[in-house]
Amino acid sequence: MKFTWPHEFYTENSLPSKTILPRFQRIYICLPACRESFRVCRPIVGLDGCFLKGYYGGQLLTAIGRDPNDQMLPIAYAVVEAENKDSWSCFLTHLTNDIGMSGITYIFDQQKGLVQVFKELLPGVDHRFCVRHLYNNFRKKISSKNLKCLLWKASNATFEEEWSTSMNEIREISVKAYDHLLAIERSLWCKHSFGSRPKCDVVVNNMTEAFNRVILDMREKPILTMLEDIRVYLMSRWANNRQRIEKQISEVNIKIAKKLDDEAKLSGL
Repeated sequence: MKFTWPHEFYTENSLPSKTILPRFQRIYICLPACRESFRVCRPIVGLDGCFLKGYYGGQLLTAIGRDPNDQMLPIAYAVVEAENKDSWSCFLTHLTNDIGMSGITYIFDQQKGLVQVFKELLPGVDHRFCVRHLYNNFRKKISSKNLKCLLWKASNATFEEEWSTSMNEIREISVKAYDHLLAIERSLWCKHSFGSRPKCDVVVNNMTEAFNRVILDMREKPILTMLEDIRVYLMSRWANNRQRIEKQISEVNIKIAKKLDDEAKLSGL
């Protein structure tokens, strides 16, 4: 937890009758159960920030992983004064101290200040852009339904030749769109350029969005009440998951088993 002194503390003309106390600035939380659970999951972490709707405002920064059943795994969260380079730098410093730095891939939505933090604080650390938000930024300049479909086709291409074909189709529609996408490093949004270490080829940051939906009502409450509600939610989630896994007979988790069955049907086996 971090506090700051108000402006009056540093001025010579502060009112003698006014009590000067430090003000709450930000707080970072990473529960041991969340940290230890992530250590046995795929090393991919989604980062996101959302507004707090209470009287004091502020932002909630979150780091969300994927559990073995391909569901969201909250790792850490922080209440900060604003979403900027300084707050992200503070959050990622604490996060990397908790879960380590090497071998982890991050995916995020090009938030303000976050790209620069990775360049300065975590140079060389693997990261990706969420393609859904990449398109939202893209369509502000160029909007087309055909381009949207081709953008997703290019980002999901598992071979470079397939990616090149989609990009050529984009160029035929709009050279401006082609140049815009070509300027973005392929390893940040193209599946065929992803590394194999995280064992995860997702191109969207949907886990953080799912967590933001869960805590939507909590974000309207005072900060301490909201933090307590999130803690209770996480404890309940861990308890429910523990009960569900105790009843499971198969060694393969439910959602993963369904995906395998679907792939088997598609293969004709």
